Amino acid sequence: MKVRAARLAGASRTGIDKAGTVYHALPVGQHTAVCGKTYGRRSSGWSEYYGTVVTCPACLRKLAKLGESIEVAA
Repeated sequence: MKVRAARLAGASRTGIDKAGTVYHALPVGQHTAVCGKTYGRRSSGWSEYYGTVVTCPACLRKLAKLGESIEVAA
């Protein structure tokens, strides 16, 4: 499965989120991450800047459960 390590753009809704930047496994050509996370109606959407490593724990668990090898696209 070819994915991008993508993050949501914009600030967190509460403004006090201390989780840092979370990179989700976003399949190429799709708008919903492997974990089910997507942007909301008032969101800035997915950032156009991509990471190199997926850090979302839910995405990593789902990918491990699927047993598929992933390739992080640049």
